[in-house]
Amino acid sequence: SPGCILLELYEGRLTFDTRETCQHLAMIEKLVDSPFPQHLVKRIARESETESFFDLLTGKVRWPEIARTQMEEDTVKKVQPLLERVDSRHSS
Repeated sequence: SPGCILLELYEGRLTFDTRETCQHLAMIEKLVDSPFPQHLVKRIARESETESFFDLLTGKVRWPEIARTQMEEDTVKKVQPLLERVDSRHSS
């Protein structure tokens, strides 16, 4: 997405270095420091096979319980929320 590209240019590194869908969702959730909107989670649950990735009541990714490896879990732990990654002089 354009937002990821801008963050990558700003930081000089990949925003999400993963190929695993669930890990990617957990990283996004941690970056934005918020669960996914419930209307979006409900739509995803109806239209895809990723329903098991989410707690349908809270909209949160079921992480780390669905992590496949300790390495995946550790990678998500290292993700900092966006507000911590951007220098305060560059935010509004």
